[in-house]
Amino acid sequence: MKSKDLDNTERIDKSAKNKDLYKFFAGNPFWKEGEFKLKTNYWQGTPSSWSLSFDGHCMKDIFKIQDPIFCAKFVQAISGDGQEAEKITTLHSSSLASLMVFFGVSEKNPINMKIGEEVKVFTRCEFEVKNEVAFGEGNFSDIDVALYGEDSVLFLESKFSEYLYPKPQEVKSTDYYNKIYDRLEDDLKKANVAKVPNKKGKQVLARTGKEVIYCEGLKQMISHYLGIVTEIKRGREDLAGKKVFLGEILFNFSDRVPDAAKKLESYQTAYGYLREGLQRCANEDCKGRLQILPIATYQEVLCMEENKQYLKNLPPRVSQYYRFNELWHAD
Repeated sequence: MKSKDLDNTERIDKSAKNKDLYKFFAGNPFWKEGEFKLKTNYWQGTPSSWSLSFDGHCMKDIFKIQDPIFCAKFVQAISGDGQEAEKITTLHSSSLASLMVFFGVSEKNPINMKIGEEVKVFTRCEFEVKNEVAFGEGNFSDIDVALYGEDSVLFLESKFSEYLYPKPQEVKSTDYYNKIYDRLEDDLKKANVAKVPNKKGKQVLARTGKEVIYCEGLKQMISHYLGIVTEIKRGREDLAGKKVFLGEILFNFSDRVPDAAKKLESYQTAYGYLREGLQRCANEDCKGRLQILPIATYQEVLCMEENKQYLKNLPPRVSQYYRFNELWHAD
């Protein structure tokens, strides 16, 4: 006898029992509204016990987005080299989060970002922007988001839940990577990580202490740094005459996901040491053109007084899905 098909809410509840991350999605009215279905993801040919995706539906329809620019931005967001077209329909996709939050940035709907003591206004957003890691090497880092303002460009790497599940990350053995890791060796040591050989003899970025650290995020920021420095030196048109910023934006699950707050704090601490090293390198390599920013969270950005209208302008289904509606305050 065929077992009863689970509805969306039942699928979420089942996943939440198998994976703490999906406790964030459980109990959300989002799953009871809208005509769409969820499907189980596969890993190495085996169905996952928890990972789910939207099944065969247009994301614009699922989230009831009216803005005509969305489709063009969606195409941008899946244009990278990391199989984003397959990943972006996954419920916990970081590319999905950045797309849904930033696609609507425009002159009529600007977003504000706090940079040091300043608040800078950004009026255009591009996704999956390619930066060549070293001149003539043909190796590019695709950064999730680039925000453009009158006198500034902000490159942002977006993370949703990746930092909750850290593991060692392989580092390519090339001249340019070896040089930057040598320059950052002391900073990484302070962060309790190091580039070391694994059991297979490959170089990986891994923790050196007991605390679990999200090494992939650190590795990616180093690659993005190299890419942006290359493009600044190249004199790329969209960066000409502008102050350039590099940062990372993470999703804060607060107490909805067990241990998430602790892991966020752990990564912020490690990233802080890396940031110091990258800023030192930037001062040497770019003569003040590039500033490395502290980690931001989606919640911090959207809670800014200057972004009150931007938050209100988010499609209601997007706010509901990510629980941004819980950030709203009565006037």
